Amino acid sequence: MIYLIVFFSSFLFIKLGNRIEKNKKRVIALIFYGIGLLIPAILAGIRDYTIGTDVMVYGNAWFDRAVDSSNLRDYIHWGVISQVGVGYLLLNYLVAIVSDNPHVFYFVLALVINILIFKGVHSCKEYINIDFAMLIFFLLFYNNTLNLLRQSLAIAIIMSGFGYVINKKLFKYIIVVVFAGMTHSTAFLGILIYFIYNIQFSKYRSLVKNGIICALLGCIVLYQWIVSFLVSKGIILSRYGSYSDVQTGGGKMVRICLFCLPAILLFYFVYKKVKKDIWYNFGVMILLFSTFLSVLLFVNSIASRIAMYFDIYYIVLIPVFAKRVNLSTGKNRVLIKNYSQIFLGIFYVFYWWMVYVYQGQAATYPFLLFTK
Repeated sequence: MIYLIVFFSSFLFIKLGNRIEKNKKRVIALIFYGIGLLIPAILAGIRDYTIGTDVMVYGNAWFDRAVDSSNLRDYIHWGVISQVGVGYLLLNYLVAIVSDNPHVFYFVLALVINILIFKGVHSCKEYINIDFAMLIFFLLFYNNTLNLLRQSLAIAIIMSGFGYVINKKLFKYIIVVVFAGMTHSTAFLGILIYFIYNIQFSKYRSLVKNGIICALLGCIVLYQWIVSFLVSKGIILSRYGSYSDVQTGGGKMVRICLFCLPAILLFYFVYKKVKKDIWYNFGVMILLFSTFLSVLLFVNSIASRIAMYFDIYYIVLIPVFAKRVNLSTGKNRVLIKNYSQIFLGIFYVFYWWMVYVYQGQAATYPFLLFTK
């Protein structure tokens, strides 16, 4: 399958880049990193317009409008009236200056997303294997980026600021969130990540965590009322209220069984190793939000869009947990850690197959080359 070939080719180049960087050869490392990020971007650029539902819904349309637009101001004004994010519009317009081919735009969009995700992952290099983290990203989310164009860009922008979260640089992170919010309105949820991560440094962390749990349970019970209230006040768009009865078939159970539960089990398996770790509270809260929103999918399918801002941190947490797997001591310790990554890699290949091939989510399989 072309997707898996691309994923593992990219993984190998990033792995080589990581090893070279550890030897202080940063320029050469950047070349290997660049190749690793280019490969999946090229695949995105040469795909047929039928790969990813949103390509034909608004992807081609807004790029063509950028090509035909006489000036940026009118184009942005038109987009804002149509509730399309300014950041996404700006990227369209900049690419349209260079080329009138939508495939070039999809290549640039994918490359930007890959670079932003890699920036966020690289900020955690002290704690994880960044090559393994990027492989998890490709297997869990790459196909979605071919479909959810605007939101994928917004999520990648949020992820790129994770280093500011870790280093407690709130002002810089707010700037990142604002820019992401200019790309997709839901991205303002990203501000929660700062407080979820840094709650561990508060003396009131237990009280806050219990409060969040109670609030989440209350949201499940009152979800329909909350959505109706927000729509009536104009806080969220009216179309969100119409998603309440949308059914996603077996996708809901697959998400719970293959996305949430394995991560929870992995966390439980390394619980004692991370209990005093900086990742413990963050892991608990991300798993809690992700699982909570998975339950909400049975009430309202828009919960899956909200969940994406928390789900993306699986690409950090899974490598963090995998690195702490230790079934033995002594010389076998490193070997066990390597096996845990191999096992998880195989599992998430199965997840990718189940979600994107068997269920056909994101409408990206089978892959088709562009014909024009």
